[in-house]
Amino acid sequence: MNIVLADDHPIVMIGIRNALQSVKELRISGEADSASGLIRLLESKTPDILITDFYMPGSRQGDGIGLVTYVQRHFPAVRLIVLTMLTNAAVLRTIVDVGVQGLLLKSTAALEIIPALHAVMNGGTYIDREAADILCRADKLPDKDGNPLQRQRLTTRELEVVRLFVTGNSVSDIARLLNRSVKTVSTQKRQGSRKLGVSNDRELYEYARLNGLL
Repeated sequence: MNIVLADDHPIVMIGIRNALQSVKELRISGEADSASGLIRLLESKTPDILITDFYMPGSRQGDGIGLVTYVQRHFPAVRLIVLTMLTNAAVLRTIVDVGVQGLLLKSTAALEIIPALHAVMNGGTYIDREAADILCRADKLPDKDGNPLQRQRLTTRELEVVRLFVTGNSVSDIARLLNRSVKTVSTQKRQGSRKLGVSNDRELYEYARLNGLL
């Protein structure tokens, strides 16, 4: 079974590569350290499974949810395991909701990658224990307005807008990039910020800095 690895952090790549050496039926057929490099690699050799960082620099297809949905749309046979350092329940739910086969936090990825691969190879799905705990706690706890947090998941469009905004694009820029109205983008940014628990742009930038969105 052929695996492609994609991450712009060399230490993460080394850890995953070393873990995969213990599984004889797996072969790493390619590696990429950027979103654009990953797309070129997939176009030249389609793997059985892609293990990819959620956010990587550099692609006209975007990164984060944009990259994941691009891969799903253009390479539907590829089973997808996503790595992320993000621990916000709303973001994790958004990743799960788009239909990836595996979700691993980077803090535990080296330990959980083998059971995740076995599950995905057998046609199942896998969420690592720490991410599952975050999601379970969110299901049980209310937000500050008393609403269940399980209802506070970001839509893929909200997450896309938030990501573009914190990386330096204005609302007008985002509207042009995504071919949406300024009003729509402004609404999606406001709703995404609310679900992340921030009330202004300064808090949103600080959240992004602390949670790996920058």
